[in-house]
Amino acid sequence: MIVSGFLLLTENCNINQLKENLEKNGVEVHYIKDNRVVFLIEGNVKDIKKKLKWMKDLDGVINVYLAYYSLEDL
Repeated sequence: MIVSGFLLLTENCNINQLKENLEKNGVEVHYIKDNRVVFLIEGNVKDIKKKLKWMKDLDGVINVYLAYYSLEDL
């Protein structure tokens, strides 16, 4: 499964630290602008659900928005 979307961040979010944390945990960061981080995650459904919940709970993240997902092998 492939999931793409963006994180909406607070004004005082430490973006560099957040980006490093995301990348360390297997989340590809593609673009950062105006308190938004565009991301891509690949994996199975269970792992992606865990990562989405984890991202929502990160300091400085207001919400996680999905823009695209692809279910493979259907």
